[in-house]
Amino acid sequence: MMVLLETLPNWIWLVPVLPLVAVVINAARVLLGTATGDAAEPLTARLSSLAAFGGLVLMIAIDALALIDAPPGHLRLAHSSCSTPCR
Repeated sequence: MMVLLETLPNWIWLVPVLPLVAVVINAARVLLGTATGDAAEPLTARLSSLAAFGGLVLMIAIDALALIDAPPGHLRLAHSSCSTPCR
């Protein structure tokens, strides 16, 4: 599980690629004539929704990982708590 979390930021390229792949598949279906009429609309909508949802889930997972653990290249400049009263 930790290996997956460590490699998760490397998958950021999937966020814009997933919707683009959905557009290409939908365009190919339209050009080939398999997506005609109202019967083909649910598959088109499902494919587009899943691609957008996949990108959203990936972004939330990467952001959560960055909040839990420091992002790569993060450098701490000061401590967040003071041992003496802070002014």
